Amino acid sequence: MKIKVVIVNIVLIVAVVLVAEWFAWLWPYWGEVEQTAARYEGTCDQNYFRSNVPFLGYAPGPGSSCTVRMLYGERVIYDAQRTIGSDGLRITPASKSPNAPGIAFFGCSITFGDGVNDNESMPYRFAELTGYKVWNFGFSGYGPHQMLSALEHGIADRVVGNVAPKVVVYQAIPHHVTRVEGDLVWYPDGPRYVSDGNGGVNFAGNLHGSISSWIMDQSMKTNIGRRYWIWKAQGGGGDIDLTVKIVARSRDLVKQKWPDARFVVLYWPVDSETSTRLEEGFRRAGMTVHRVTEAIPDWRLLHVKYSIPHDGHPNALAHNMIAEYLAKNL
Repeated sequence: MKIKVVIVNIVLIVAVVLVAEWFAWLWPYWGEVEQTAARYEGTCDQNYFRSNVPFLGYAPGPGSSCTVRMLYGERVIYDAQRTIGSDGLRITPASKSPNAPGIAFFGCSITFGDGVNDNESMPYRFAELTGYKVWNFGFSGYGPHQMLSALEHGIADRVVGNVAPKVVVYQAIPHHVTRVEGDLVWYPDGPRYVSDGNGGVNFAGNLHGSISSWIMDQSMKTNIGRRYWIWKAQGGGGDIDLTVKIVARSRDLVKQKWPDARFVVLYWPVDSETSTRLEEGFRRAGMTVHRVTEAIPDWRLLHVKYSIPHDGHPNALAHNMIAEYLAKNL
């Protein structure tokens, strides 16, 4: 009798999984037309993208240059040049004076400038407008944990050298709360931080070990797994308190390293509880927060005017307006 019950339960479980797989297989027809219609071309290869980078997980290859071309159907959405300097950062113009102030930008693809040319990214335009020495530490998919790790493990120090930044800007989006947990397929070796029980955070190695990375890879071979990771990539879940603690620790490290430097959060708010709570957390922690809507007042009303079609990243116009705002207000 017990064996029969076990067999029935196994059959039911298998049936439920198969039905779920079927619904997950149908999902692209309901919600992924936009993604499947887009495709990418260009010259960016393994020399451009480095994996297994200590303390960061992945990073662009120093001294590399390539192009990324996005097409939607037969329409070219963008064809952008990406140039990485010998320091491992996307290039910005040289400062106008050897004694010019320095400013460091941290963030994700928005800071890096996905979808725009080298000379159209916000850090590049800021450098042109101010004549400052500018470092663009942003990269696609990064979060605040990469910023903190770069500050903790000497990566930022090696890049800036003897030029102490006067301002450090962290460009934040609500999705960063998901990235700090590492529940994303592009994070097998990213830095992991955990709460220390006293309001701070400690570095705890990589986000995933070899076993969990293998499980993630295998799950991507199933429809259910792919849909789960798409949900996570779109902002499902996340730890707001941990995110705020990571950013606060980054701010404190900036003050320790460069006592005269100011730490500023440039925030992209959206209409969600996560967005509101994250911004409130930054402000409660005593951080200076500038909203992107201060630079682009009609961002929400005319989102299409400032975004790359079928992509969502800010376009060159948005990058320039933000650079102009920061040049006047930092």
